[in-house]
Amino acid sequence: MKHPVPKISAYLLASGLLIAGVMHRAIALPPRVLLLPQPAPAGTILLPSVPAQAGLRPLTQRLAEQQWLHSQSLVAKPIDSHGLPLPLSSPMPLELQSLKWVSLIAVGAIAVALVRLYHHLRLTKAIAAINYRLLAEANPGGIFYNDAQGLCLYANEKVLQLTGLTAQRILGDGWATTMHPDDRDRVVVQWTEFVAQVQRGQPAEYHIECRFVHADATIVWVFGQAVPHRDAKGKLTGFVGCLTDISDRKHTEAALSASKHELQTITDAIPGGIAYVDCDRRYRYINRTYEQWFQCDRAAILGKSVEELIGPAAYRCAKPKIDQALAGETVAFETRMRLLNGASRDVSAILVPDTRNRDRIQGYYVLITDISTLKQTEADLRQSEAKHRALIEALPDLVLRVDRHGTYLDFYTTDTFNVLERDKALVGTNVYDSLPKHLAEARMNAIQQALATRKIQVYEQTIEFADHLQIEEVRVLACGDTEALLVVRDITQRKQAEHARQKLNEELERRVHERTQALAQSQAELRLQEQFLRSIYDGMDVSIFVIDVLEGGRFQIAACNAAHERLTGLPAAFVRGKTLDDLLPANLATPAIQRFRMCVQQVQRLTYEENLPFTGKSTWWLTSLTPLVNGEGRVHRLIGTSIDITDRKHAEAALQDSEERLRLAMIAANQGLYDLNVQTGVAIVSPEYATMLGYNPAEFRETTAAWLDRLHPDDRDRVAATYRAYITGQIPLYRVEFRQRTHSGDWKWILSLGKIVAWDGAGQPLRMLGTHTDISDRKQAEAALLQAKSDLENRVEQRTIELRAAKEAAEAANLAKSQFLANMSHELRTPLTAILGFSQLLSQKAHPEPNYHEYLTIINRSGEHLLNLINDILEMSKIEAGRTTLNPSRFDLYALLKELENMLHLRATQKGLTLALNWQPEVPQYIYTDAGKLRQIVLNLLSNALKFTQVGGVTLEVMATPIPDATECQLHFTVTDTGEGIEAAEQAALFEPFMQTTTGRKTQEGTGLGLAISRQFARLLGGEMTLTSQPGGGTQVQFHIQVHVEAAPIGPTGSVPKIIGLAAHQMAYRLLVVEDNWTSRKLLVELLRSTGFVVQEAQNGEEAIAIWEAWQPHLIWMDMRMPGLDGFQATRQIRAQEAQQQAKGRDRPRTTIIALTAGAFEDDTERVQAAGCDDLLLKPFKRQTLLVKVAEHLGVQYTYGAAP
Repeated sequence: MKHPVPKISAYLLASGLLIAGVMHRAIALPPRVLLLPQPAPAGTILLPSVPAQAGLRPLTQRLAEQQWLHSQSLVAKPIDSHGLPLPLSSPMPLELQSLKWVSLIAVGAIAVALVRLYHHLRLTKAIAAINYRLLAEANPGGIFYNDAQGLCLYANEKVLQLTGLTAQRILGDGWATTMHPDDRDRVVVQWTEFVAQVQRGQPAEYHIECRFVHADATIVWVFGQAVPHRDAKGKLTGFVGCLTDISDRKHTEAALSASKHELQTITDAIPGGIAYVDCDRRYRYINRTYEQWFQCDRAAILGKSVEELIGPAAYRCAKPKIDQALAGETVAFETRMRLLNGASRDVSAILVPDTRNRDRIQGYYVLITDISTLKQTEADLRQSEAKHRALIEALPDLVLRVDRHGTYLDFYTTDTFNVLERDKALVGTNVYDSLPKHLAEARMNAIQQALATRKIQVYEQTIEFADHLQIEEVRVLACGDTEALLVVRDITQRKQAEHARQKLNEELERRVHERTQALAQSQAELRLQEQFLRSIYDGMDVSIFVIDVLEGGRFQIAACNAAHERLTGLPAAFVRGKTLDDLLPANLATPAIQRFRMCVQQVQRLTYEENLPFTGKSTWWLTSLTPLVNGEGRVHRLIGTSIDITDRKHAEAALQDSEERLRLAMIAANQGLYDLNVQTGVAIVSPEYATMLGYNPAEFRETTAAWLDRLHPDDRDRVAATYRAYITGQIPLYRVEFRQRTHSGDWKWILSLGKIVAWDGAGQPLRMLGTHTDISDRKQAEAALLQAKSDLENRVEQRTIELRAAKEAAEAANLAKSQFLANMSHELRTPLTAILGFSQLLSQKAHPEPNYHEYLTIINRSGEHLLNLINDILEMSKIEAGRTTLNPSRFDLYALLKELENMLHLRATQKGLTLALNWQPEVPQYIYTDAGKLRQIVLNLLSNALKFTQVGGVTLEVMATPIPDATECQLHFTVTDTGEGIEAAEQAALFEPFMQTTTGRKTQEGTGLGLAISRQFARLLGGEMTLTSQPGGGTQVQFHIQVHVEAAPIGPTGSVPKIIGLAAHQMAYRLLVVEDNWTSRKLLVELLRSTGFVVQEAQNGEEAIAIWEAWQPHLIWMDMRMPGLDGFQATRQIRAQEAQQQAKGRDRPRTTIIALTAGAFEDDTERVQAAGCDDLLLKPFKRQTLLVKVAEHLGVQYTYGAAP
């Protein structure tokens, strides 16, 4: 309901203004009115005169301020222009008296109406405030109200409970006092920005999560949000907000995150690849092995489709399997997987559909095991079998010669081959006499088929002995028209391996089926993942065990999975809580414990092979240890996995035995034999082969390249062509004569025969067997010519060695130059530090000499010029020594260009030149690259242009070319001047070190290194630099670099104010200066003391340690190169003593140590950090840089003057 008072008051106000206006026209002087309370006070108070046209609002405001409107009634009395009351009986014209009284009555009526309006508004506002407070106190959530400036005016009891503050302390900006230090700055900045946006009328939202720390150290998480409050006219009056306690939610999130992290660690420790793919065929989860195989970060893989990750070709092969899995079928298969880097892996893959939702398949789980080693072993075994098959005619396991009627004519066997009857008892008997009937019939059938078809017949047979069964492979080939040759091989182990592999596959399929059913029962995604990892832990055919890391370097078994129990024969209940000393003999436990300690110390995954006695036999294991780090940064647990590789070891041993047998066969042949792998070029040769050439057989290694290298130059092309023609099938036989160099340097004639005996799956030659025969006796007539050519080759070789030695000497000299420059840096930079430092120090003080500061400026400028020259020379030395590296960072490119423009503007103005730096709108403002090197390139080019330009000006243009990858772009810089230009003959050498143009040499300035360094930096940043010039037409230098575009702005940049001294009311900071050079030490001490620090000094490492122990400085400036105990050793000893004191429970603050160096090459950061230093400062340094370093590490506050 609207109140009538405001409307009536408005009418009265308008009437009063109208009357006052009439009075003003009728009377020259504006009227004055004296308003007195009724009854009036003892003294009369005169209010200032108010012109009628000014309105009554200023009058009522002043009345309200002086609290006159609180009176119940007012009396109006007329006064004159001097403020004196006019007597009512004073003579006055009748017209004026009438008009005056009408005006006074109107003003009095208006005043009374305004008083009533004021009381009504106050009453309404008070009622609204009471209602708001009652609602806020009754609300179970935290409610607060801030004014239009963002300062707190009110908070209910819930807010006080959440923040831990009192009702008085929370007002104003006190609400942030108990906020967690890690959150305070962020919350205050966001609140300030929100208030500013609302005040500017911009749309804004405010919601944030933060922590409050109570007096009892309790931490409360809250969610806060606020909205602006406006009056009926839309004017901002304040902000209304609420706080909600979210501590329970945060604790739950932390617990779930820890659980997820531990389960993730377990899956990452599994050597197989594990992934989850949704129904859209996109990756939603992978473990570390999967990430390592594809050499991509987990974030880069998640969300990608299978086709994007493995490529279109591989996806087309895998798509049918994926379709089966998404159709609800478990799929197991083996394939060869090609990774993005071109490498390939043989893998065993299992795809398990996700059937949690009965209506449809949501995705599928992927379990991939690397079987490359197994496949390689199998391939090696097949190759070994192929070699034996090629030599079986000469060296079989069992060779039988029979006639067409099945009568044995002869046989040969080894001692290890089982036959029914040995020696000559078998000769003359029939196959039916020594074999069961069904085996004899099979053998006779094979003999008849081989004689009839002239093709090799192969079949298998099983013979039962007293203690075992033997499976044999029988090969039958015709030998003439009436006889056949039988080659019998024992294949029992191979058949057993095939049977075992079949059983293993069946067992794997059964376990996959069981695991699939277990996974389908999960309801929530997080619990599904946990159950999935648990099922892998318990169901994988891989031993998984968990080791607790105890105090004192001891280790205790915490848990193991079922596979571990089955493979080791040790129940989980038995091993839980035991140490390795309890389970293994001392000779096996000790090395295992050492590996555990190595994993803990290195805090990285450790993989090794070990032989342990389990289940009553010696078994081989491939073990991986993964450290698990707790919240304190300590390794508290090791996750281990072990795979039984006994079969692989046995296969490797079998392969070695096979190779040994082949070697023995070659020795028995008594010839120079070779077995060449055509594809790799590696050959196995008999000892006679090496002895024939004068080499020690134990040291001789033959390859195709080495063989070709030993061929006589006159024979090499002919022999190589013959070899290639035979390998490619152009000629049917390989027979060639050539000369080969022996170990002593002599030439020997060799007759080489060979034959290809094995091909790969693509039909390409794989193995070639052959012989080498010495035919030097037939070639005696050519010995003199061979010797002459050998002498010539020796002289050429010797000359080559001499030239190589000369080249190495030149390179050594160049390296020595770089090392010399690097060592001289310390001697050059140390006095420069004193020159620049003391000139800066003296410039801070007043001096009566009028030219004093000018002299100091000249000293400082000369020192900086000398430093720039030294830096150019040393930078070139670093480039030649290969020590220049990139130090990329995010920075504001616009700010860098503006800084260079401001720096060079005065120089251009002094020469009467124009200087313009322009960049296109598409040039990104924030980029990621090496800001220092980019700055030096542009500064060198602009400085050169200004130096050699006398009329006109210099322009820098910057353009950008985007790269298909949206986060990368190429920046193009062009510096153009209107100088004299450069002759074409001089342009080619301008980028060489120490080269200058004729004009440059006349100026007698610079070193001729600027362009050379700039070009090297441009190349280091991924670009190139070019120069074009026209004599009399100016010069243009262009370069481009590749950068990463940054979307988020970097913090504000600008000139740093000059530091005057320490701010008041701070603690006394103790600083220790350790420097063997007296001048440098004196400079540092004076700079720090003049700023207000308490400083002590030491001239070597021993003094530094003694002062540190007694004085306990807050910060140490440590020179790293000192005689005796240098900075590295002193720092390590200080850190070691701090660690010992901490271990003893002594709470001594850690001392900050900043390294000082004057080296040509910046000390390796890792080496400085490894010694224990917190930061690094390169000499010479500026006072401002020195003091800023102190503030960064100690939180020191300074007083500032104008920017230097």
